[in-house]
Amino acid sequence: MAFRTSTRSHGRNAFSVVAVVTLWLTALAAPAGVSAASAASASLPSPAGVDSASATVACGTVPLDVELVIDHSGSMTSNRDNGQTREYWAQQAADALIDALQANGGVGTGAASSVVGTLHRVGVTEFSGTTATVVSSLGANNAAATKSLITVTGSGGTPFKTGMATGAADLTSHRRGSDFGLLVRHVIVFLSDGRPNPDSTTGTTPPWTDVTTSQRPTQDDGAAFLAAADQVFSVAVGSGGNGSSQVDLALMQALAKPNDPNHYTNIVNSSGLPAFFANIFTTIACPVPGSLQITATVTVGTGFPGGEFDLSVDCGSGTPVPGTITLGAGETSGSAIVTGIPDGASCLVKQTSTPDPGAGWEWSAADYTGNPASIVSGQIATVGVTNTRIPLVTPTPPPPPPPP
Repeated sequence: MAFRTSTRSHGRNAFSVVAVVTLWLTALAAPAGVSAASAASASLPSPAGVDSASATVACGTVPLDVELVIDHSGSMTSNRDNGQTREYWAQQAADALIDALQANGGVGTGAASSVVGTLHRVGVTEFSGTTATVVSSLGANNAAATKSLITVTGSGGTPFKTGMATGAADLTSHRRGSDFGLLVRHVIVFLSDGRPNPDSTTGTTPPWTDVTTSQRPTQDDGAAFLAAADQVFSVAVGSGGNGSSQVDLALMQALAKPNDPNHYTNIVNSSGLPAFFANIFTTIACPVPGSLQITATVTVGTGFPGGEFDLSVDCGSGTPVPGTITLGAGETSGSAIVTGIPDGASCLVKQTSTPDPGAGWEWSAADYTGNPASIVSGQIATVGVTNTRIPLVTPTPPPPPPPP
């Protein structure tokens, strides 16, 4: 299978010369898509389930390590919505999320294994009173066992900072780096309905505190928590306010990563928790594919006769996709775009051959930038391949022998 399209290049007449981009795709490719500037599509090796023809996105194609950090304080049990406690609705939401992960890739145990049906790992941390407890360490239990360990009765205050630190530590201690040939995406879901207890708002950077003995996190505590995961969902339950039993909305919003409506919400009526957790599943398990732009550049391009730069792209399947960027005479840059790559993939670009640099010239070793590229949902990663022409050094002939 092959396709051909055009991209603009930068030569002596910038944007006036067309460089031809051609990618040849192997019949061994698994379902994902590849295209260049015209948005044509074909196949790219990966274990993902992206249908490039219909542009539909499959769920459960990217390995996830998910840590649920759930407030287990007394207010989660004493407050009721639609006839049930907040703790009940939190458990229902967590169970549904775990069930969805089980149905879309599976929840496994242990370290990276690439075993079918064990794409994801889940951990659960609960915090109340003065402590936080990892009730199911990340990767320790399958879906059913993890759900059975989530409790529905709580008591005591809200050791906010301890809950943050304990949940983040469980994730960082047991998370996988890669599995199934893909980078594992790390996720924290943090849920609370109260203010830190004990609390102190003394500090110069609200909503953080400068008082390290408080259960309100310092700015450094918050930064460490956010750094533990690729995405953090912060779920504030109940009405916000300054009362001891009211959730601190500004603090909860500061814990979202990225800080947008998909990752932070205030659920006043806790019966709405399952619906938001369904949105969490869609965000983390059904990501929009990403893309990779590869640019081949020639430096010292004056007099370059043009030709084909052969490349290969391996995004984790072990079966590289070959392609070619062809530059015309005098052109110095051309690009190709590979689309439909699953979120979390790591794509390695290799240049496999170069054209004749022209009489009196040779190529230096290729210089890569951004290689390998980490693919992020909905974004375009870039890899550059620079080839520098250097003059051939004509060896000086030896002096003639002395006369006899």
